[in-house]
Amino acid sequence: MRLCVSLGIICMMLIGAVCGLQCFTCWSANPGSCTHVWDCAENYDRCSTSIVAENLITKECMRSDMCNNVDSVSVRCCAGDLCNGAKHTGVLVPLLLMPIAIITLFI
Repeated sequence: MRLCVSLGIICMMLIGAVCGLQCFTCWSANPGSCTHVWDCAENYDRCSTSIVAENLITKECMRSDMCNNVDSVSVRCCAGDLCNGAKHTGVLVPLLLMPIAIITLFI
């Protein structure tokens, strides 16, 4: 039974590895509107974000050799799934609730 479970887990891991890289793709003035996820082609192993004009960005799949040969500082490449998405910079809710909890303990 353990052998079957172990083989199942290994198969799931291999299938996930075979699927390839996923990147956000868009051509937009608003970086937050880039929500379309694309499965990159076999040789495309990086996600990129490029500033094309003052108010226009692109997000797409890119090959690592293209990332290395880009002379522009307006192109950023990364190697993880969906790594070219917007970074969450909001305040964590537990940090906001902590002072309320402390005050409640002392009242």
